[in-house]
Amino acid sequence: MDAKQLLDFATPSSPNSDAANIAAEQHHLDRFLACQQESDFVVLYGNADDPGSSLYVTFLLIPASEAHLKRRGRFTDWNGGPFDSPSCGLVYGGREGARVEYNESHAHSRDPRFKNGKRLVLGRHFDGSSDAKSYFELHQELTHISKRSYTTDFEGSFDMTPDGLRWLKSTLDDLGRRQPTWFTLHEKTLVGQLHYPLTTSNKTWNDALIGIAKCVVEGLKKSFFETAAKALGRVGEPGWGSLKWVREYLIGKQVDADRIDELVSPLVETQRLRSKLSAHAAGNEAATIRKELLKEFGSPKAHIEDLATKLRESLVALDAISGVA
Repeated sequence: MDAKQLLDFATPSSPNSDAANIAAEQHHLDRFLACQQESDFVVLYGNADDPGSSLYVTFLLIPASEAHLKRRGRFTDWNGGPFDSPSCGLVYGGREGARVEYNESHAHSRDPRFKNGKRLVLGRHFDGSSDAKSYFELHQELTHISKRSYTTDFEGSFDMTPDGLRWLKSTLDDLGRRQPTWFTLHEKTLVGQLHYPLTTSNKTWNDALIGIAKCVVEGLKKSFFETAAKALGRVGEPGWGSLKWVREYLIGKQVDADRIDELVSPLVETQRLRSKLSAHAAGNEAATIRKELLKEFGSPKAHIEDLATKLRESLVALDAISGVA
C-alpha cells in the first residue's frame, strides 16, 4: 500500500453522507489487509493525516491461534503508540495506603488475549537531545527470531528441526531433576539463561561459553570419577581436575579410545575456550581463536550449536556408562 492509499483511508467524510456510511463499514481496512497479505512488502508502522482525520498503522506479532480475523474490532481498537513503555511509580490515595504500581505499555489491542503479543516497531528518543529528536527501530528479539520460535510460538506447530543448545538445556534440566551420582547442576536457573549469540559481539559469545562451561564442566563430580577410576585400577596424579579423571574412568570402563576422545574432547574444548576467550585473556590470542572459529563455523551461533550438540552427546553417554556396573 502506498502513501496515496493511506491518505484515502484517512480522508474524512461529511456526517450522515454515503461516503461516511461506507467509511464506517471499514472497506478501506479490508483492502489494506488484503493488500498486505498479497504484497512482497509489509507496512510495520505508518500514519496518514488529513484535516479532521488520521490513520495510524502498527503491527503486533501474535500466535496464529489468536488471529480471529472476523473480529475486526480487536485489530482496530488501539490505544497508544510506538513510544509507549512500561512504567512504575509510588501511588498515594484510596484506602490502600502508599504503594508501587506498575503500568504496562498501552500499545497493544485492548483485547486481553493480545497481552503477550510482540510490538514490531519501537519508538526511541535521543537521550539528552535538546531538539527532541527521535527514531524507530525493529524489535531486536524479532530481528533474530528463530525458525523454531516462529513454528512453535506463532504457527502452533511442533518443530523437529535439530537444535543443539535446546537439546543440551533439556538434558541439563533432566540431570538436575534426577541428581545422578556423577553430576551436580550447581546453578539451575542458569540453564534457562543459555542463549545463542546472535551477533559477532565478543561479549555475547563469551557469555554463552561461560554459561555452558558452568553448567556442564563444573557439573562433573571430580570425587565420583576419581573414586570410580581408582576402583577400576586407574592411577592418576595429585592435582588432577575432573576432566582428566573422566578420561581415566572411561579407560577403566574399557571404552574404545576413539570414543573416549569423542566424549572428552568437547568438554576439554569448552574449558579451553572459556579460559582463552575470557575478558582477561590476551587480546591477540583470543582474536586468533575467534577468527579460526568463524572460519570453521561461519558464525558464533553455529559454533555454539555444534559445541552444544557434542556436549549433550557426552553427557548422555556418561549417564549411560555410569549406570552400568
